Amino acid sequence: MSAAAQPAVGRAVPRRWRFPGRPSDRVLYGLIGFLIVLPLWELLPTLGLVKRVTLSSPSAIVSVAIQDFTSPAEYLRINAPLNLSSRVWNSGYEYIASVDTWPIMVPNVLHLPSNLWVSAQEYMVGFLLAAVTGILLGLALGLFRRFRYLVEPWLDAINATPTIALVPLIILVFGIGFTQKIVVVWLEAIFVITLTVLSGVGAAEKKHLDTALSFKASRRLRFTSVILPSSVPFILTGMRLGATRALVGVVVAEFLASNAGLGFYINFSGTTLRTDRVMLGVILLGMFGIIVGELIRRIERRFDKWRPALR
Repeated sequence: MSAAAQPAVGRAVPRRWRFPGRPSDRVLYGLIGFLIVLPLWELLPTLGLVKRVTLSSPSAIVSVAIQDFTSPAEYLRINAPLNLSSRVWNSGYEYIASVDTWPIMVPNVLHLPSNLWVSAQEYMVGFLLAAVTGILLGLALGLFRRFRYLVEPWLDAINATPTIALVPLIILVFGIGFTQKIVVVWLEAIFVITLTVLSGVGAAEKKHLDTALSFKASRRLRFTSVILPSSVPFILTGMRLGATRALVGVVVAEFLASNAGLGFYINFSGTTLRTDRVMLGVILLGMFGIIVGELIRRIERRFDKWRPALR
């Protein structure tokens, strides 16, 4: 066999050249999918194939988004008549009662920045509490067998119960307000984080634990050098899954007992048959979920090499 015909051994395979600035295939095909769907979506209600009350068009959604993002947070309203005929004061607004009316500032329930800010506060506090308590509980359940036997039945029972079924009880205990919504968000996210972390503790490779035991490593050293590093990828996976569940908790809490927030915005728009606002709220929820999930996924990839090999 000639030298030219012999296969190259140990020669690196050249990587395919990519044009600088070209997006990844994931982003590219995602954009192509949007470009295919959006024109069809616009044509369906425009041509009368679907009623606008059941399916709004992208152009109508963009229009109402501009309107609700730029609308004032409050507006002046002349309230019901009062039997007054002199100068009166209310909330810092001076008014000459030449007619029997009273001026008040009324919040604009369709002001999107205000609703987004309310939902963001509930989400951040509830998810952070769920992440901290879920990680600690998952590690404790994985490390202490008798504690796991004690808590696991309650964990399974509450996890199997839909959160929406517990909302009336949560309202009775905590009332209607910020605390009630935080509890719903926390309850929606904590179980998936706890169970994923518990799986991570159990996934520590036996050969590494045996090596640590052979050197008479203490329980604390085995935890910090073997169990915790192998659990980090599972902790990040649990946080990514819990982030989406926390978003569901925000919507559930605001649907049932709230006068502000993105869930309230969707519910209120649905009762007034404003499909464009309903779909706008759903799109904003989806975009927020994608952004948070992608951020955590990028961090998760950096720790994939710490993940124990599947057996």
